[in-house]
This record gives sequence, structure tokens and C-alpha cells, in this order.
Amino acid sequence: MTRPLFTRIVGLAVQQNLAKVGQGSLLTLDLNAFAFVAIANPAVLRDQDKYDSFGTLRRLGGAVTMGGKGEKVDQDGDGTLDDAKDATSLDDIVTAELRYRIVGSRYPRETPNFKTMIERVRPLPEDVQTLFGGKKEISAKDAADLMGAEYARIYKDLLALGSNPKNTDEEKGCLSFRALRAYATRNKESLVQAKEKIDTAEDLLQRALDDAHDELEKSLVVTLAAGGTRRHGAFGASSVYFGARAEWKAHVFELQAKRRESYREQPTQNSGRFAYEFSTPVMRNGPFGPKGAELALAASYERRDKSLSGEPQDVVLATSALTIPITDAIKVPITVKWANHEDLLEGVDRLTAHLGFAVDLGALKKAAKKEEGAE
Repeated sequence: MTRPLFTRIVGLAVQQNLAKVGQGSLLTLDLNAFAFVAIANPAVLRDQDKYDSFGTLRRLGGAVTMGGKGEKVDQDGDGTLDDAKDATSLDDIVTAELRYRIVGSRYPRETPNFKTMIERVRPLPEDVQTLFGGKKEISAKDAADLMGAEYARIYKDLLALGSNPKNTDEEKGCLSFRALRAYATRNKESLVQAKEKIDTAEDLLQRALDDAHDELEKSLVVTLAAGGTRRHGAFGASSVYFGARAEWKAHVFELQAKRRESYREQPTQNSGRFAYEFSTPVMRNGPFGPKGAELALAASYERRDKSLSGEPQDVVLATSALTIPITDAIKVPITVKWANHEDLLEGVDRLTAHLGFAVDLGALKKAAKKEEGAE
């Protein structure tokens, strides 16, 4: 790889959030191999055959984080854990994770998922069945085909109209306004019907794709992960772990086995962890709009083979969060956490609550463009 190409890829990686710089000494690299391939060769995104050829690579992902904050460690030997230290250089703390998706996919672009989406059949409202030749059901592909046929018919008429030199504007090199107006007047009824068909088909197409995408987001996905953290000196013990994650509908399950290496006077510690998450919309069509608020519940249990520095062998954490939408771009999350160990709550003994404020800049940008278009 040439130096200019490497520099370009690194620059684009930062633009695409594949490389992020945090506060202090903190750098995160997203190991999304396909994303880097797409940066180096954008044709893999335009050409479906080339896109499909990287199906295995898209199953692979991961991240590397350098720097950050270490563990709470007894630095002076008085038997009390001191506050965790912040890394002063990137190699003080290095955390890496490698993931491989073994079951399922939620990428709409992948051929099997794309075919499922466009071929999914949905019922047609009775008042528009005549537009589709009396059909009672229609797929997204049927709707797209009807739109294409109507556009093609009008385009063919306009081509025939333009083949007559009398109907062209020689200065502008296109159909004259007079010819277009005569065509619209002569075919007013059929053009109105065509518009009705296209508008109806477009609406049905979008709804069918939205429904199919929602179902795709609920499909089963299973991912394996392996990783670890290497810490130097006063930043704490190094560790490695292996785990699995399953996502299905509104449920997320995680299993993890972890090994914490011996550190100073502390022996090696092994642990197993199980976690569960659930999220669902609540109060739809109520005070927070048609989509309602988002309720998320999570719980985890970890069992350690030995206690270190007075920490419990059994660690339990439970979290509930209600995210209230103010607008499409602004949300207010309210979070309540409970744990049986204070370190998990940042100094709070058992229970803590947080009120936040989240702004989606992307959604704000879309809303601004929509308003500009309306003007």
C-alpha cells in the first residue's frame, strides 16, 4: 500500500468514526474490516456482486482501545483501594476485542435479506385493489414494478413526442412547453390515474419495506467474542475473556468467561458472567407521540472463584431506563441502577438514579433540511 493511499484511508477512517480520539490519552480503533475495504475500494458498495463476495468479512468485527482509566489498586500498601489512575501514554492500557457473527444477519443489503424484504407479501386495502388489477395482496417488488411501468409508459410517450421536430425547442434542446402542455391536456385523465397509482405504490412500497426491516431487526443473531486488557504497572491486572452474545426480538443474552491475571499480592481470579437485556416501546399513541417512550431493563450476575480486596464473589447489577422523546432528535433518558457492590455505582452504596439529555445531531440535520425543502 502506498503512503498517500494509507494516509487517505486513515483520514477517511476518522471521518467515518472508525477511529475515535477520546479525552486524555484514549484512542479507539474500530476493527470493521469491510468498512476499511469499502474506504479503499468504494465499488464494493455500488456493485451488489462485489458486496456479496465480502459476506464472510462482514461477519468479522472488533475494536482496539488504547489508554483510558485503570483499575482501583492499593498503591501504598495500606489495605485500601486507591482511585484508578488515568493512562499517560497509549500503551499503558490496551484493550482489544475480536467478534465473529456465526448466526444470522441484520444487514438489509445482503441478498437473502434483500430478497425477503422485497418479496414479502402484505394485504392491499380494498379501495386500491383496482389499481393493481384486483389483487388482494402485493409485495414490495410488485409495487416497485408498477411504479416502474407507469414511469416507463410516460417516458415512452414523451420520447415519441420528442421525435417530431415540431415539438422541440431548438434553443433549449428539449421538448417545447407548448408540446408538453398539449400532451398534458390531451392525456390529463390517464396522467392523473398514473400519479394515483405511483403515489399509492410508493406508499405501499415504503410501508412494506419498513415492516420487513422491523422484522429483520428482530431476527436471531449470535456472535462470538474474545478479547482482553493489558495493563502496565500501577494501572491494575491484565485479563482475557471469551464470550457469546445472542440477540432475538427485544431480548439480548450474554455469556462470558473471564480470567484476571495475578497482580502483585493478588492471585489469578476466574469468573463467569451472565447478562440479560430487554427493551420495548411503552405508552404508544399517548403523551409521547405515536412511537411512545422506550423502556429498557437489564440485569447481570457474575460469579468469581475467589474474593480479592474484600470484593464479593457474587456480583449483581440491575438497571432500568426510560427514554422519553421530546422531539425526533432530542430525548431525555431516566436511569435507575442497583448493585450489591458500591464500585459498580461509582461510590454510591446500593442505588443510584440519573437524569440525562441526549441530542441526535443527525436527526437535527435531517429536520433542518426538511424545513429548508418546505420553504
